[in-house]
Amino acid sequence: MKKFYLKQKVFSFRDSFKVFDENQNQVYHANAKMMSFARQYQIYQSNPERLLFTMRRRMLSFLPTYELFNAQGENVAIMRKRFAAFKNRIDIEANNENYTLEGSVWAHNFTIASSKGIVLAVRKKILAWGDTYEIEIDDQADVDKMIAFVVMIDSIYHRKGSSHSSQRRR
Repeated sequence: MKKFYLKQKVFSFRDSFKVFDENQNQVYHANAKMMSFARQYQIYQSNPERLLFTMRRRMLSFLPTYELFNAQGENVAIMRKRFAAFKNRIDIEANNENYTLEGSVWAHNFTIASSKGIVLAVRKKILAWGDTYEIEIDDQADVDKMIAFVVMIDSIYHRKGSSHSSQRRR
């Protein structure tokens, strides 16, 4: 398992994330676009800086649906929040593989599994300045895409400026 730490910038007008490896080297960063009708993020590899993905929320969907595009503009994943009473339900389709989310997104502890087993585990660090998540990714998984999935899930459940997120973050 590879371990990473995602830290959300505290004082910012837009959502901004930095991802560090176990040695505290920044390896990824993501920023929300300021002037966009659809919620949109760009996810970069940090060193050397290179655009990996653009994530965009579909405008005409009842429940949040996000699409993930690679640097060439090809759709590589779709994440859909599903209605489920009393539990989190997100379906992810990527490269003919289906993923399921298990655990508590509100408590910031969850896993993503494929048919091959758990590929990603996320735990919120309690004593940290701002939102900080510990992420463990299976050695066989596409690390870039898994980091993008965590940013997408945070956007669905905890994004800034949402009336729901301000109530749930307390």
